[in-house]
Parts: sequence; structure tokens; C-alpha cells
Amino acid sequence: MTRGRSWGQWAFEVKTGEFEARDLASLVEFVRRFPAYRPLVLCDDDRLTVAQRVGIPGMSWRRFLAGDQLT
Repeated sequence: MTRGRSWGQWAFEVKTGEFEARDLASLVEFVRRFPAYRPLVLCDDDRLTVAQRVGIPGMSWRRFLAGDQLT
């Protein structure tokens, strides 16, 4: 079902608990090989800075499930 807005093509990685920047290597490699996809990490609010440090957008999984748009 479409709500009139499209997010486009995204490659999601969901992280639960703690993770480090090196744990995002597979996501980085995927979007390098498939440049039509944009990366997005879904995680707890307090871990968003880990993704941002390596230049990957992050979003709280709670906001994502609530239907919020990526900003």
C-alpha cells in the first residue's frame, strides 16, 4: 500500500543493543556495490551517533515503526 510518499530504495540495517562503526561494514559495502540504494540504520536513540560518525543516516526504530519520515 502506498501513502502518496515514497522513501525510494533503502538498505536497512537493524541494530539491537550496542554496536560499533565496524559493525556497519556490510551495509557500507552493500551500498557501494548497489549505489541506487541509500543506507539507513535503525537502532535505539542513544546509538544513533555511531551511524552518523561513519556518514550513515540513522533513525530510532520506534520512530520508524510509528511511520515517521526520515529527516
